[in-house]
Amino acid sequence: HNGSEGRVQRSSIEGTYTFGGGYRLDASYSTSSARSMYASATNDDGKAWVFAPLVLMNRNVEARFSSPGEQRLRWSLGVNHFSAEELGSAAGIASATAIGGVAAYAPPAVLTGQYRNVNTGGFGTISYDILQNLTLDLEGRYQSDSLISGYKSLTPATLEDKAFLPRVILN
Repeated sequence: HNGSEGRVQRSSIEGTYTFGGGYRLDASYSTSSARSMYASATNDDGKAWVFAPLVLMNRNVEARFSSPGEQRLRWSLGVNHFSAEELGSAAGIASATAIGGVAAYAPPAVLTGQYRNVNTGGFGTISYDILQNLTLDLEGRYQSDSLISGYKSLTPATLEDKAFLPRVILN
């Protein structure tokens, strides 16, 4: 016997404010979570079950300030922050009694599959119309990434990276 149940929730808010002269500020915030439970019978009479819960959560925040789009020279600067967590577990055991089928749940002693990912970045673009149908774009993004595995355990493992990515486009 197998079964699963899950719930997903997502919310977001976005906004734009245009200043005098056509300058714009765009901002957004979003969050989501997914929760699921998987259950499986471990014997033929269905009186012992294995439960494996999983929780995923993430958040994203972004803000961008831009020059007017009608100018020959245009620019945009922004920041972004993203974080995600996963809390999974090894199976917990629930046993049903012979009378009434009442379950007693024994949760797992150690959570597995735990991680936390955090990404923070800044980005910018400068666009210049060389000719009516030829544009030069100079772009760059600096970001810092951190991935922590087992972050709620006694021995978490961390991987960190910082990088700058430039890009030049002639279109």
